[in-house]
Amino acid sequence: MTDRETEAALDGAVDTTGEDRHWQLRLLDEVLAEEAANEELRRTDPEAYKAKTEAQLPMNTCCFCRETFRGYGNNPSPVLEEGTACDACNRSIVVTARLQAMRG
Repeated sequence: MTDRETEAALDGAVDTTGEDRHWQLRLLDEVLAEEAANEELRRTDPEAYKAKTEAQLPMNTCCFCRETFRGYGNNPSPVLEEGTACDACNRSIVVTARLQAMRG
């Protein structure tokens, strides 16, 4: 069976639960279209692209200063075992503690 025949045979096929078997291909098409749109935006309007990508980052609260920030943050270990540190607290608290721990 050729690729085209296989594709034709599967076209519109459903599995035993009645679910469409081509959802992965549709999802891939959506992801690729979004990637192409983002690349076009990045090329034509860098500021709008930056604003769009920043808006997609999660909001977090720093476990040290309790300020909210947009982004993934930093691991606060060894100072704290849980939470997320903002970049400023990571530099001033966490990195300092890690360097002190290395010195002994």
